[in-house]
Amino acid sequence: MSKLTWAVAMALGLISMPALAADDQGFYAGAGIGELSVDFEGDLDESPLSFDDGDTAFRVFGGWQFNENFGLEGGYIDGGTASEQLNFEGFDVDVDIGVTGFDLMLRGILPLGESFFAFAQVGGIFWDADFKVSSDGGSESDDVRGEDLAYGAGFGFNFGENAGVRLDYTFYDITEADVEALMASIFWKFN
Repeated sequence: MSKLTWAVAMALGLISMPALAADDQGFYAGAGIGELSVDFEGDLDESPLSFDDGDTAFRVFGGWQFNENFGLEGGYIDGGTASEQLNFEGFDVDVDIGVTGFDLMLRGILPLGESFFAFAQVGGIFWDADFKVSSDGGSESDDVRGEDLAYGAGFGFNFGENAGVRLDYTFYDITEADVEALMASIFWKFN
C-alpha cells in the first residue's frame, strides 16, 4: 500500500467515527499566502545540476472539523514559478518551475488554552509541475504530474467562535525534489 493510499484511508476512517462534541464540529474555509520553495539536485547527460529557488504561493482550502482534536482538510495550492539561472556545460540556462496541486490532509489539533492551538497534518498531494528551460533564444518545456506524501505542522489563533489565523509549514515529498511551503492563512468556521 502506497504512503498516499494509507494516508487517505486513515482520513476516511475518521469520517465513520461516532458523533463527538458538537461545539467543535463543522465546515471551515480559508485562504493563505506565503512562499513555496523547490530544491533538487540531479544529473543531466552526466553533468550535475542543482536548483534551489522559491516564489510567492497561495492556497485556498476547506475542511471539516470532527471535534476539537481531529479534522480533514483539502485545498488547492499554486506555488508560483521558481526561477534560477544554471550553468550547464559552460552555457547559462534559465530554468523555470511552476508547481500547482490539490492536497488532502488529516489534521490532529492540540488546543493550547481558549484561543491558541497547534496542529500536525499528514496526507497527500496530487501535483503538476511545469518546466521551462531556455537559452540563447531557444526554449523547451515539459509537464510532469504525480501524487506523493505531504505532511506538516503549525499553530494558530481563534478570534471568537468563527474567525482565525494560522501559520503552517508543509513539506511535499515530491519525487526527486524537496518542495516546502510556509503559509500564513485566515479561515472562517461555519458552525
